[in-house]
Amino acid sequence: MENVRTFIYLASGSHRVTLHDNQLRLSKVGLSHFILWILGNQGDYALTCTNGVHISPHGTPSDTPIAWNIYDENDGYMFKSADGILTIDGVTIFKIHKYSMKSRIGMVHWGGNYRMTNDDYLYEGAKKTMDMGITSFKIYLGTKSDKTYFTSFKHTNLHKIVQQANYRRIFEMGFRTIVIISHYKTASYWKRLSDEERNKEMARERKELTMMAKELGKYPDVEFIISNWEGDCIINVDRTPVMFSRMVQWINNRQDAIDNAKCPNVSHAIEVNFVKQSLYGHASVTTEVLPHTRTDYVSYSCYDAQNEQEFEACVRLIQSHAGCRPLYIGEFGTPVNVRTTQQSWDYLNGIVNVMERHSIGLGCYWQLYDNEFVEVEECPMDKTIAVNRGCSNKVCKGFGIINPGKKVTGIWGVINTVW
Repeated sequence: MENVRTFIYLASGSHRVTLHDNQLRLSKVGLSHFILWILGNQGDYALTCTNGVHISPHGTPSDTPIAWNIYDENDGYMFKSADGILTIDGVTIFKIHKYSMKSRIGMVHWGGNYRMTNDDYLYEGAKKTMDMGITSFKIYLGTKSDKTYFTSFKHTNLHKIVQQANYRRIFEMGFRTIVIISHYKTASYWKRLSDEERNKEMARERKELTMMAKELGKYPDVEFIISNWEGDCIINVDRTPVMFSRMVQWINNRQDAIDNAKCPNVSHAIEVNFVKQSLYGHASVTTEVLPHTRTDYVSYSCYDAQNEQEFEACVRLIQSHAGCRPLYIGEFGTPVNVRTTQQSWDYLNGIVNVMERHSIGLGCYWQLYDNEFVEVEECPMDKTIAVNRGCSNKVCKGFGIINPGKKVTGIWGVINTVW
């Protein structure tokens, strides 16, 4: 079979994908959303659907209908244009996955402060996630992989780390999507170097990421998204035109690396996180960097928005600067041990409602095991189960969906039954 590109698409409401006489049908709104979501800014193309609505890359409608061949499968629809008019990276067959809310939740496994087994820590988290029926997984891969996953690598180069047995093991587990936070050396090496030194280092990073992407291309059934960690935290207090310009150069350099690999299952994202401040006129990565980059995806780590109204306003702002690029939620979560049940429910319900309204197809929950603790006089944790990093007098905040006592928090009940 020809190579197949898969992508995330929310089928709900007016955006529902339906079949009629073995052909694809969407409403005008649905078709517009559909094209923006799957194509992004990936060159010249045209798509026409059997309802007679044609949408160009710029959203211009016309009345020229072209049929698409549809194949109904258990987990989604395969489709191919009858005349091959749509081609991305040489791929002409695409697949729409059927998604419930649960299947649009990804789990983050990154820097937890305890473990449950003596197995490889990265695999332990992947296995727990798969056992929950969650098929999207977010991890870290880089120079701090040793510390993050209680192990020791012989390499610090990204393309060597990605070849390690514990990473390869999870790539073969059957995940649909794996988001990888990955940096060359550090996330901010580009900030202080001279122009000449920065260009040399970025050339090295470009080479590393390209080789890394080619390794990931060996697992074509998995969609990989390589991303930076929270961009506004990387900028930090350096919110100057010079630093924003350097970040644009850095992000586009990373995108070049992924493009050079030419692997249809490997994409690249820019992650933003302090979006709310720009609702009040302050500069951020969203306003100063995002519009000048050309990534495949945009990720929003959304802790700055603590209610549904703020979150939706931030999502709208991101989308206004992202152009055609699809948005996913890189991190969201609630510390259930320091919030009331109602506060946690309101927060999570707001996230889900906005994801539904804006056809956001992936939200990564922070996280599997807790990494944040608060001081208490006596530790309530079962020390015979929890292997902690100096946390004998602390209690977890409750971000972890599985606590140190091997108990699943109420958040999983919400994900598993309500969503």
